[in-house]
Amino acid sequence: MTTAPIVLDGADLVELCTLLKAGPIKSASTDPSKVQPLPGVWVRVDSINAGTLASGCDIATTLHLIIGDRGWDSAWDKLGERLGDVLAVINEIGGPSGPIVPVGVVLPVSATPMPALAVPFILHTQPEETP
Repeated sequence: MTTAPIVLDGADLVELCTLLKAGPIKSASTDPSKVQPLPGVWVRVDSINAGTLASGCDIATTLHLIIGDRGWDSAWDKLGERLGDVLAVINEIGGPSGPIVPVGVVLPVSATPMPALAVPFILHTQPEETP
């Protein structure tokens, strides 16, 4: 028995990045080298639950909300403001899938960990309809 492949073309991830950039978030990408300028969101894919062709799949992601190299003492206000922007987007399509935690993120543009919040999110995709 053979099964048809599930196509992961990234369109749903690109759409998520586009939605995140529609407000005050200046950049969003699945490629950490393209998260510039800041504040930005690195959409890291953690796992894929393939499901079936009829039901689509679930892409578990972590949305790393990064505000820049400011140090934690001065970062909390800005992180709080931008977290509201991120939540406004993802609450429309499912909301966080777990606790939001502070992390230090190193992007390719800097060797210094930058203050960030890691927001777990499951992106539910739907298969494309065939004509």
